[in-house]
Amino acid sequence: MHIPTLLTFLTTTALAVAGPAALPAEDRTNNNAGPLLPRQGTTTPQRFRLNVRFSNTPTLSGALHASGGSFWLHKSTKSFCPGESVLQAPCPPGNETSFTGGGPDGRLSLNVAVPGGQQVFIGPRGLLRYTRAHSGDMPRGSITSGLTVQEGTRFLNPFYQLWLCNTDEDDEVWQVWVEQRDAQGSQKNWGSTGRNACTRINLEAEEVKDEVGAWQYD
Repeated sequence: MHIPTLLTFLTTTALAVAGPAALPAEDRTNNNAGPLLPRQGTTTPQRFRLNVRFSNTPTLSGALHASGGSFWLHKSTKSFCPGESVLQAPCPPGNETSFTGGGPDGRLSLNVAVPGGQQVFIGPRGLLRYTRAHSGDMPRGSITSGLTVQEGTRFLNPFYQLWLCNTDEDDEVWQVWVEQRDAQGSQKNWGSTGRNACTRINLEAEEVKDEVGAWQYD
C-alpha cells in the first residue's frame, strides 16, 4: 500500500476522530505485573505476528488472530477500514494480525493505522485482550506491562504462564489466557471452565513486511 499517502492523510485530514480516553493510573497498569526481559541489540522485529509454539497438540500451531477484543487460534482476524474514498489511499490488508512494540517498557500494541492505536493488555482474569479503536478503556485491574519480546528467542515474556483454551461453545477455536493469582494467592488459569480443554504454550514473534497490518482490529 502507499503508506506515505496514508500517513499524509492522517496528518492533514479534517475528520473528527476521538483519541484514547484517559484512565486513572491504577486502571492503566499494574506495576507488579512480573519480570520484564530487556532487549539488547536489534534482532527483534519492529513489526511481527505472534505464532503459537510448544502446545501439546500438533494441530495447535500458527498465528494468533485478533477478533472481538481478544486473541484466537483457528478463528479469522476481524478488522475494519473506512474505505479508499475516505482515506484517499488504499486500505491496509486487514486479513492478518500483526503487532508492534514488545520492547523493554513491556508495552505491546497492534500494528494499526487508526489514530490513537490499539494497545494489548491482560484483563483482570487473565484474558489477553486489546483496546477498541478510538478508546483506551480497560477494565480495572488490567495489566499493560510485561509484554516484552525476549531478544534472541523472540518469545513473548516466557515468565508469563500462557494458556490456549477452547471455548465451551466451539471446541475448534482457542483463546489465549495468562495465568493469574486468585484471591487466595493461588495460581489460576481462568480460561479453564472444567468442561473445555487447555494447553500451555509460548508465543513467538515472526517478522512481517506490511508497514500496517490493518486500519483497525474489531
